[in-house]
Parts: sequence; structure tokens; C-alpha cells
Amino acid sequence: DTAGQYELMDVVVHDVNGNDSVDWFEDRFFVGAPAGSRWRATAFIIDFQLAIEATYPQPGDVYQVDWKRPFFETDTIRFSINSDNEINTDLLKTGMDKIKVVPNPYVMTNMMETQVSNPFLNQRRRLMFTHIPANCSIKIFTVSGILVDEIIVSNEPDNGIIHWDMLTRENLEIAAGMYIYHIESEITGDAKLGKFAVIK
Repeated sequence: DTAGQYELMDVVVHDVNGNDSVDWFEDRFFVGAPAGSRWRATAFIIDFQLAIEATYPQPGDVYQVDWKRPFFETDTIRFSINSDNEINTDLLKTGMDKIKVVPNPYVMTNMMETQVSNPFLNQRRRLMFTHIPANCSIKIFTVSGILVDEIIVSNEPDNGIIHWDMLTRENLEIAAGMYIYHIESEITGDAKLGKFAVIK
């Protein structure tokens, strides 16, 4: 009404793929008014089939749709939302201090690596960098300053993890020893220097 006291409506999910769970990008959401234990009418239907993760509704988001007549069966309303491209550089700078290498030290193997059933094949090794910026470069050096490998990271903003296969630029397995990593953010230019050990 004019005082802003809007009627609170209910939502019913149409399980399009029939898997008994809510799939946001496949199912449809019927918005309408209940009458006791029965469904009185459907006002409109919402689906996110054309949405992408960057523009997906987040907790606390509010959308308001005003219309001056009832919806017709042939009506379709489609709108898009621009993703928030504003970057909190202060948060990026403080986040650099949280960067870690897991496991450190690396001792022969770890739980992230898949098992190899053939005893004559080498296991694929993995080392994980955490809390890294979405767009950055990672350079790995020996303690004598030789560049071992460089990783160019282009992740989604909410993904601060990258795995390294522990191979050199020549696609050879690295030797046991101490290594230095240098991570530089492409957004702020801030850098993080650290070290990790490999024991075989």
C-alpha cells in the first residue's frame, strides 16, 4: 500500500529436474499467496537460468518489482544485474599477510594427491597456496636465486587457492630442499615473500 506495508508472499519451488533438491540455475520459483493450507494463486515465476555466478543474488539482497496491472500469462520480465567490480584494496593488502603454503614442509606426499595404483608410476605431487589474490603471479626460486617456475593466477574473487604440481618450467620434478616464493598482486602491486621446504 501507500504506507509501504507490502503483502508478504510465499515461494514454492518447482523441481524441474526431479532430483528432490533445490537447483538454483534449473528450478523455477513460484511466488504467490497462500490461503490457509492451500495455494491461492501464483503472482509470478522467477528463474535464474540465464544468471551467472557473479550476478547471483546474495543474502541480504533486495529486489523490488512494481506493476500497475495483474500479470498476463504471456508476460515475461527479464532484468540483469551488474556485478560489483569495486575492489577493496585495503582488504587485499591485509590479506597478503595470510598467505600460506600447505603442507609446509612437504614430506613425500599429502592427502590432496590422488593415489596411483601402478607402483611403477610416480604419484602426481601437489602443493597448495592459500589466501592468494585473485589476480597475481607466483614465482618460485631455489635459495640460490634460480627461477624454478612461475604461476599466473586468474581466479574468481572468492577463490584464494591455487595448486602447484611441483614441476619446474622444464616439466621436471623439483628436488628436495628449501624454496622461496614471491607472490605479487596485479591489482595493488603488493608482494609477499616466503619459503617452504620439500623433503622426499
